[in-house]
Amino acid sequence: MILKLLKGSVIIEEGARPSPRDPIFTTYHLCKLTFLLSIGEGAYSSVYHVRRIADGDYYALKKVRMQKLSDKEKDNALNEVRILASIRHPNIIAYKEAFIDDASQSLW
Repeated sequence: MILKLLKGSVIIEEGARPSPRDPIFTTYHLCKLTFLLSIGEGAYSSVYHVRRIADGDYYALKKVRMQKLSDKEKDNALNEVRILASIRHPNIIAYKEAFIDDASQSLW
């Protein structure tokens, strides 16, 4: 799930990024992003601060590890995508997209 962030909404030091050999660099979508920093992590998901190469804008990218989720939890993750796509809030400029990465069995 990619959400566009307002400039200045997250304070980071640029340059921190996962190894290029990390399995998160397995899809065409992910190759279009520069990973700047891990913002947070939960039991089944992680959130990264990224910059999209095409426009240089900053985004929050959430990775949900689907392989250990029950069917109900998978449905909840997909419902979260639908809810985020419908949110209109002054601190969220836009919901951009969500995609499944088969290699990492993750919802992004």
